[in-house]
Amino acid sequence: MIDSGHTCENMPETLSWAIRTGCANLSGWYTENRYCQLTCWEQGVPYTGDNCADGAIQSQNVCGYYQEKVSFESASAECERLGMHVCEQAVNGTECGHDGIDVWTPNTCTVSVEVREDGKVMFQLDSKTKQNPILVAWADGFPTLGNCSSPCSESSSGCICPIVVETRAVFAAVPSRSELLGNAARLRIGAFPQASADCLAPCDGEVKAYVVGGSGNVTESAVFECDGVYYKNAESVVEVAGHSFRNPPVFMLAKEITGRSVRTEEVFAEVEALMDHLYYHTNLPPFLAYRLIQRMASWGPLGPSCGPLAGLSGCFVVIFGGPMGLSCSFVAQTGNNLVQYPM
Repeated sequence: MIDSGHTCENMPETLSWAIRTGCANLSGWYTENRYCQLTCWEQGVPYTGDNCADGAIQSQNVCGYYQEKVSFESASAECERLGMHVCEQAVNGTECGHDGIDVWTPNTCTVSVEVREDGKVMFQLDSKTKQNPILVAWADGFPTLGNCSSPCSESSSGCICPIVVETRAVFAAVPSRSELLGNAARLRIGAFPQASADCLAPCDGEVKAYVVGGSGNVTESAVFECDGVYYKNAESVVEVAGHSFRNPPVFMLAKEITGRSVRTEEVFAEVEALMDHLYYHTNLPPFLAYRLIQRMASWGPLGPSCGPLAGLSGCFVVIFGGPMGLSCSFVAQTGNNLVQYPM
């Protein structure tokens, strides 16, 4: 039933305008839900991509329990067992509680980004993401306007390209301590202590490797332990037309993606990740030193002085940045003596 008094059987008489227009050219909920799909096919004005040569479509909601979630492989196997295949669109019905949420389809999922001239990317998911350029860490350059090779296309401010996200192993064998720490920038995915995993021999070195299932292979699921810190041997990489960048981490996914509201712990994780990024950034020590000197000292003909700090013949800021954060001191000079004040 489309509307009061209208059915798919009498559609050619009661909704003749739709037949004249062609079902593929209709807008709104008609095309979104492909209403009266068989009638449109029989009238010679099918929806784009339809093939109803075998008659009316038979569909069914299948689940082991209410709101069951399964992998695409499991869904495909169950549909084949019933002599059917995974539907191209959601099937209406309340028995499985899947109405209003994303479901599996056989269509390949694609996401595109716009790569701007400055290297920032804007995901093309919706109108909101298209307004937010994100600075990413490119590994080997990026597509540029005027050089948008296939499969990219040019836009007014850059290249729009499809992306592929891959999870790769960083090491194929157990690294040395220097190799591990030298590639720490790529090992951004943390891990928990591996009590139930097997340790690859030797297990008394500076770097220990843990694998699950006793396979003995160092894959992206392996975990390294070094100096009490655990690193997962994996990096998430976004491929863009022959180039790549590190997949930016995010904890607060949009409700349109997850089907639920953001949780409180996800908000804290997002904020703490940003604070850690700023705190451990190599530019932070000189940034703070520059601002502190601006506000705590003045510059005269003979060089810096401590301005309002009477009795001091000189002062400067010492800031050390390391893997454990910052160490800040304000050093003041009184005569020939230097006095250090921890900050």
